[in-house]
Amino acid sequence: MAVEVAVNDSKGCTVLSSYTSTPTSNGSVLYPNPVVDEINVYFQSEKDVDGSFIIYDMTGKQMANLGVMKILEGKNQFTMSTRPLANGSYILLITDGENNTISQNSFVKL
Repeated sequence: MAVEVAVNDSKGCTVLSSYTSTPTSNGSVLYPNPVVDEINVYFQSEKDVDGSFIIYDMTGKQMANLGVMKILEGKNQFTMSTRPLANGSYILLITDGENNTISQNSFVKL
């Protein structure tokens, strides 16, 4: 999947970047990776569910619980700030109310 991102600053400067990402085995895509300030995750759900969004470090320690959000059947997009995270490697895990994995993506925070 190729995605073009345009970033505009307060002075009117624009930077265009293109990212290519390969879907994971569960069909989700996370970009940019590595990340500085914000990540985007695209994923699909077979039905409407309440999804839990949790970030773990690579040792399995829970680093952030982003709460429960409504996930709709079909294609979904989730965007989050990574500013509160220290530099390192992480896993974003999205599960449904029955603890079934909807999306699992690793990423590096710079």
